[in-house]
Amino acid sequence: MSILRVNTIQNTSGNSTVTNVGKIIQVKHGIEDDQVQYSADQFTDGPEVTISPSSASNKIIIMGGISIGEGTGGDVHVFLYKDGSSLSGAIGESHTGNTRSTSGLSTGRSAWDTQTTPIFYVDSPNTTSSVTYKITAMATNSPIALNRQQNGNQNMDNDNSHISYIIAMEVSA
Repeated sequence: MSILRVNTIQNTSGNSTVTNVGKIIQVKHGIEDDQVQYSADQFTDGPEVTISPSSASNKIIIMGGISIGEGTGGDVHVFLYKDGSSLSGAIGESHTGNTRSTSGLSTGRSAWDTQTTPIFYVDSPNTTSSVTYKITAMATNSPIALNRQQNGNQNMDNDNSHISYIIAMEVSA
């Protein structure tokens, strides 16, 4: 067993009081359980959460997942939105002809498959006003479904029924 002993720990402003740093201050969550079919190139709905940071210097950890029933022949692009726009730090680099997204999956399997794509991100909102985060998806060249199989047959014994979720945790700086 190791023991760490120090006389003083100082924060960045030189004070010897270091409290509540790195602690979870609040946790908010949202669930989307609707099952909806979407056309190719149409954005899905998705789970969202609103959080009001208690300090502008605090961080927000976002965790979540969106459950997509895929079509046959296209790509699914998953996006993390902040206050209605794609979160610029949470999307891939720009290259000619590509779609910049937070995550994604390839659809070429069958309309019977569903996948849950995870999202993890640390944001610095720099505000104490409320901030809304949302996970959404869009498929190119193929229809997709939110929280169920893409084939749309709700009466089959082997149909999947899922939820999509998002969690926002405020961490003290």
